[in-house]
Amino acid sequence: RKNALKFIDKAPVVGGTATYDALESAFDLGDVGKGRKRGADPEGDSQVDTIILLSDGRPSVGRTINPGAIRAAVREWNRARRIAVHTVAFGKDADHDFMRGLAEDAGGTFVSK
Repeated sequence: RKNALKFIDKAPVVGGTATYDALESAFDLGDVGKGRKRGADPEGDSQVDTIILLSDGRPSVGRTINPGAIRAAVREWNRARRIAVHTVAFGKDADHDFMRGLAEDAGGTFVSK
């Protein structure tokens, strides 16, 4: 925990929300070698079973900023993986609909701070 907090404290804040890119990277953590995805596992992914996304839910930078396209990509990536994506929305302008929908699509829960 101490190392994680140090890492977060040193991370630069750049002012953009790259939701698609962050989720894509999280889903890629369970890859078995470059370019090869794990096979379908009826019990879910053995390396990654949960993703927690903390965000304002307003994608503004990255490969796509379209909330519908991001949700569709997560559903596709998760078809055989069954990774729960929990979302935590924060900020006065948070997009609760997007964050709630993303969590529901991936069997997760939605929390608003």
